[in-house]
Amino acid sequence: MSGEYKVHGNERNVSVSYVVGGWPVGITNADNAGLLMPSESFPPGRWWLARINVLENRAPGVARGQGIGSEMMRRLQENLVTQPGFIELLVAPGGYGADEKKQWNFYLKCGFVPFGDGALVWRSHGTN
Repeated sequence: MSGEYKVHGNERNVSVSYVVGGWPVGITNADNAGLLMPSESFPPGRWWLARINVLENRAPGVARGQGIGSEMMRRLQENLVTQPGFIELLVAPGGYGADEKKQWNFYLKCGFVPFGDGALVWRSHGTN
């Protein structure tokens, strides 16, 4: 499979896409919720993982389970730790008719740990 990972980031949002033949077949993005909507739930430094998705059959040979999502997440996390004040990335698996257990297992594999009721959190090394 030949594709290209693209990372775009700033202090408000970081996104990673996987592009094959000019078509985005995978995307993930996180928003700096502590900056965009500061509150007790979203203190400074807390980012929210808005989505991660690999679109099967969008390009020849692209399917889930090939490591595309894991690599997008690795690149997202790598960029987040360079953002000023970054502390943690929060996600609440589920939605869109997806298999929530598979999602939980994916996030656990990517270094997230359970956080509160129905959520997981990832912190850079040394803060988990």
